[in-house]
Amino acid sequence: PEQKDVSRGIPDLKNCHAFSRGSVIDSFLTSDTKCKKCQCGQFCLPLRDGKKSFGIFCFDYPENVELSTHEKGLIFITAEHLALSIANIRLKKHLLDLATRDPLTQLFNRRYLDKAASQEVSRATRSGLPLGVILIDLDHFKKINDTLGHTIGDTVLQRVGETLKTNIRNEDIVCRYGGEEFIVLLIASNFADSLKRADTLRRAIKNMSIELDGKTVKPVTASLGVATFPLHGTTFTEVSKVADDALYMAKGNGRDRVKGAEPYVL
Repeated sequence: PEQKDVSRGIPDLKNCHAFSRGSVIDSFLTSDTKCKKCQCGQFCLPLRDGKKSFGIFCFDYPENVELSTHEKGLIFITAEHLALSIANIRLKKHLLDLATRDPLTQLFNRRYLDKAASQEVSRATRSGLPLGVILIDLDHFKKINDTLGHTIGDTVLQRVGETLKTNIRNEDIVCRYGGEEFIVLLIASNFADSLKRADTLRRAIKNMSIELDGKTVKPVTASLGVATFPLHGTTFTEVSKVADDALYMAKGNGRDRVKGAEPYVL
């Protein structure tokens, strides 16, 4: 059987006149030819959201055939409806991100946490599996802002967010809790495992290397408090309060450490 060219059918947006110019390209009527790289179509229309192209709709047909005005009209209407549908989906996703994402770190925000925590507690209750909660507070963060500036402070928060996402499982949830505070929900994680994973996060934060505008940030450290559902409470509010108490004990004991909820000690 004849082998198919796997590159065919993938638009070459970098060299596509319809995409870059934002106009309809009809190879039959103009000197424009099908893109040498993608060879996708003879009649190509940009998919646009306002003044910006975000995709391309390519219609291919034999080179010796000319489309009728009616056929081109149908293709144009199809592309317009497709562009509108995709633009609406993109807008909904953008609005959802604005509502549930922290704009600086791109982590989930407090609003998302309220809903997710309720769902995870209900799921843990049904399954009988524990839910770990880790509260994280960066040590002496105000000093970073005061001595190095808020731009570096923002960079530190972004890097911490990236570090936390890198060091949790796909099923776990990390949110910016507020200011320099973060929270991690560990799905199906018991107290002992949650303590170990909290210390992994503590070490990962401390091992970050941050330099901006010739300024090097000394090792960033964090204090972490750990509690689990249902061991330390019957609601997320109760468990997070216990984890917060443990966090402040970690701060009081010298910072840069993990403290488990009483009466447990790491």
